[in-house]
Amino acid sequence: MNDLEGQVVRLVGDDPESPDVFDDTGIFWIRESLNDAVEELSLLTGGVKRNYQLIARTGATFYRLAFARDQYAWVTDAWLPGFRRRLEQTDIFRLNAYNPRWQQNIGTPQAYFPLGNNIIGLWPAPGGNDLMIELTCVVIGQRYSSDDERIKIRKAWQDIAVHFASAEYYASVGDVTNAMFELQHFTSLAGILTGYDMSKDYRWKLKTEKGNYPSPTE
Repeated sequence: MNDLEGQVVRLVGDDPESPDVFDDTGIFWIRESLNDAVEELSLLTGGVKRNYQLIARTGATFYRLAFARDQYAWVTDAWLPGFRRRLEQTDIFRLNAYNPRWQQNIGTPQAYFPLGNNIIGLWPAPGGNDLMIELTCVVIGQRYSSDDERIKIRKAWQDIAVHFASAEYYASVGDVTNAMFELQHFTSLAGILTGYDMSKDYRWKLKTEKGNYPSPTE
């Protein structure tokens, strides 16, 4: 039992030193809840990032991103070191509006766009081999399964993950009051808006900044 698991066990009323319920077998469910919490926080904040070096090929538009341990979520930045400039983010709809024959364009890439859950495209397709693009990607850490594995979570998020796991435990045993109490702690500490805000409305969403290129009028 690691430190985070011990905090959850203590919070739900068991003794982490001599557990009655969450022994080596029962701790599996706490571990799964903590893994869910880490994934949720990674997606909500985009705070876990990895660098990815993509080698582009002549005429190839689409590339599959594969990480050895982490799971790819989305690209936050694309940099062309050889040209010392960034690629703008676009999407297929803007490209179709700009030029329906955009897949036939070949040259130095000026924009990238996400496609599916692990593929990005380049526009225009590279005109030469060995063009290296440095991508900064938000990732979700691999789920841990034993005490001695490292949990990829920032120190500031640890208490938040504990409240999430505690809320799932209380919900599983039908204790709605404590489940809501722990869930409110989680949403408050994670900065997630719940209920009705008295000052202004805000809809939470994942967003990346898109440049002005290309557009149908240019």
